[in-house]
Amino acid sequence: MKRELLRKAIHISGILLIPLLLWKREVFSLVCLALLAIYLFSEWCLKKGFSLPLLTTLNLHSKRDHERDHLSKGAVFLLLSAAILPFLFGIQASAIGLSQTFIGDAFAGVLGKKFGHKKIPFSPEKSWAGSLAFFVSAFLITLYFVPIRPAFFFALAGTLLEALPLPDYDNVIIPVGVSLLAYLFI
Repeated sequence: MKRELLRKAIHISGILLIPLLLWKREVFSLVCLALLAIYLFSEWCLKKGFSLPLLTTLNLHSKRDHERDHLSKGAVFLLLSAAILPFLFGIQASAIGLSQTFIGDAFAGVLGKKFGHKKIPFSPEKSWAGSLAFFVSAFLITLYFVPIRPAFFFALAGTLLEALPLPDYDNVIIPVGVSLLAYLFI
């Protein structure tokens, strides 16, 4: 559970970048690409046997077991989609999709692990409790950007995308899918 809490703390910290997105998307995208470069450099150092203060420790302690010897696809997908989405769908739509991913996925992961005894039939790694946590947190964060009805609709869409049995790909499916919907309906 400690590893998952660390992963989700990193995930949720992405919300701190949203004001930057709302201010200037070009700067936001450059920061996301810089964070991706730092992550990739950290991975390269691990492969070469170098240790970077804090980065190596953070990297090692936040990896899931199946990622031990590999790049974390989730981190790469999230940072790449964050860098590109504002140019595809605009600032508001991408802020909605990314905020849901940063906040909703973190709450779904932690509360799903803690209380998720009943699994979703079509997605055995996901639980009803995690999906409910995603929906509530996604709905609340989306209310910052849009009124209640579209917030409900976008949160429901994000929840359905998060529940898909595609591990590691939710970090691209949720922000792209929700941002696209927000772009089309706002």
